Amino acid sequence: MSTKVVMIGPPHTGKSTISNYLADATDAGSGEYQPTAGVRILEFNCNVPNSPPVEVQLWDCGGSPQFESCWPAIARDATALVLVASSALSPDEVQFLEMLYLRFGAQHGLKESQCAVFLNNMA
Repeated sequence: MSTKVVMIGPPHTGKSTISNYLADATDAGSGEYQPTAGVRILEFNCNVPNSPPVEVQLWDCGGSPQFESCWPAIARDATALVLVASSALSPDEVQFLEMLYLRFGAQHGLKESQCAVFLNNMA
């Protein structure tokens, strides 16, 4: 069994850090912020009790609107959506998350139960 999870949110909210943690991956970066250019795909197995392992494709997406033309291709065939935002959520970020939910979730037939929101404390 396999699943495609799309993780997206506003820039500089820790999407890649969360993705690395979930995939048990490390990033040999300099420690300085470097925005994801387009998308980065991490693949790993997830063990589920009393079930065979699930092959996960985690699509870590750059949240900058400059990548908006890529979003339909990224969203295609997704089985889950994770929206990530700062824990100090501004009204503009709420609007941006709502737009992302519509573009990545609702337009592609994902139910609310297939979507999650992470509020990341970047302090």
